[in-house]
Amino acid sequence: MFAPTNTPATFTTFNLATNDRDYQSWEFATDAADYLVCDVPFPRNWNENTISVTFQWTSASGSTGGDVRWATAGRGLGDNDALDQALGTTIEVTDTFIVTNDVHTIRTGAITLAGATAGGFNQFEIARRPTDAADTLNRNIRLLSAIFHIGIDEATAE
Repeated sequence: MFAPTNTPATFTTFNLATNDRDYQSWEFATDAADYLVCDVPFPRNWNENTISVTFQWTSASGSTGGDVRWATAGRGLGDNDALDQALGTTIEVTDTFIVTNDVHTIRTGAITLAGATAGGFNQFEIARRPTDAADTLNRNIRLLSAIFHIGIDEATAE
């Protein structure tokens, strides 16, 4: 994952003092949509069907209650494809904040990549939508990981 040129999320390392545990995350603010970009290659035996993404996140402060609105979209690129192309349809999902510094997990619905190509180069944009009415958590949040779920075509397994 990396921070894009425009409205990037902020990479941070934080420590939880009780057991001296360090974590790295991407911090998303409450005042404007922040973004991350992920370059994720899929294997040649990917079935070129829809995928989904699981977001694992937390917040470092605040009481319980409130929702976070996540968004993601992607594009697949094959050999000799131009890099500067539009992403596919954005899929959004809402998760409820439960407890400070606990892992919160939410999985998107089906995501269709524009230009899907097995064995190709795939790029995703991940965002928080704090100005969306569904995002009611008025504090910064930390993305711990994004897990990409794909289908495999066993007939073309290598």
